[in-house]
Amino acid sequence: QAINSAISLNLGSAATGPYGPGSPWYVPSGYPSTPNLTKAKQYIAAYRAQTHTSGPIKFTLGCTTVATYQQAMQLLQAQWSQIGVQVNLTSTEQATFINDAVFGKFQADCWTQFGSVDPDLDATWWLSQNAHPDGQVALNFARLADKTTDAQLQVGRENPSTAARKAAYGKVWQQFAQQAPYLWIGRAPTALIYASNVHGVNDGTLPNGQAAYPV
Repeated sequence: QAINSAISLNLGSAATGPYGPGSPWYVPSGYPSTPNLTKAKQYIAAYRAQTHTSGPIKFTLGCTTVATYQQAMQLLQAQWSQIGVQVNLTSTEQATFINDAVFGKFQADCWTQFGSVDPDLDATWWLSQNAHPDGQVALNFARLADKTTDAQLQVGRENPSTAARKAAYGKVWQQFAQQAPYLWIGRAPTALIYASNVHGVNDGTLPNGQAAYPV
């Protein structure tokens, strides 16, 4: 919510998964939506005990050079510092930034994606078959290989029942909440603006005669 207020001028909304309330694909995932510094510090203490870590816990958070993104990353950096995590910020022009993500040259990255009109269109980014090791091209950027996610994405791809598909994708959102390959922050409004003499933007027809999804 802090980022929504500071960066999106309260035009966006906080996110707990790829889809928000109001979407036909929204299923509550159990992802936390309320800040809890006490619990966060307990997790940090448990991590220190398990890994015998001394000194500050550090990681590098990358983003592109867009000014508002940098502002958002600085806000996250300050939030993490409240629980004793030292975040180093880096910024890269977008072409290199994307290339580094594809090859796994990052620890954590800011990212804007997902929420397609049908979740099947995003399955490419989540399937284990696309989670190749660092140094190899991987469209599953988080490189999380998970059998449960694979199985439920397959149900979503094959089952003709909308209800069954939604339930399957809901299990994927729950896996994301448990395993945290993504830290969901928010969704901001976007717009496609075109001149009055441009026609057919939202009424395309596919080769088989079916209506295409609107832009």
